[in-house]
Amino acid sequence: DFAGREQDPDQKDNDKEFAVKLGIKFFTPEQFFGAAGAVPSSGPNAAVIDVLMEMATILKSKGGKEIFKGSALAKAANAIKDHGKEITTAKEAQKLAGVGKSSSAILEEVVKTGKC
Repeated sequence: DFAGREQDPDQKDNDKEFAVKLGIKFFTPEQFFGAAGAVPSSGPNAAVIDVLMEMATILKSKGGKEIFKGSALAKAANAIKDHGKEITTAKEAQKLAGVGKSSSAILEEVVKTGKC
């Protein structure tokens, strides 16, 4: 959803038109929330959480079956965040509800290399 952004490939202003019909002022998400972007995570697993959330966002934006993969990564990121203690291995991560093999493999790679 481009929400009235200029880079919309279809050049449609559906959201803007809807707001006008309702008689309310229209803002793009950047205008309303600011353009700062996501706030980096903090805590013992911050790097892993940030990577998982970024990957989740990218996959969800692709649509189709990728949405489910993105949702799974976001669920894993939240489980790791809620755990609150440092996790350094895939085996540890898989003990958490919502963290599967793919997510735990990403965790282990980020812990070992600092990137994915």
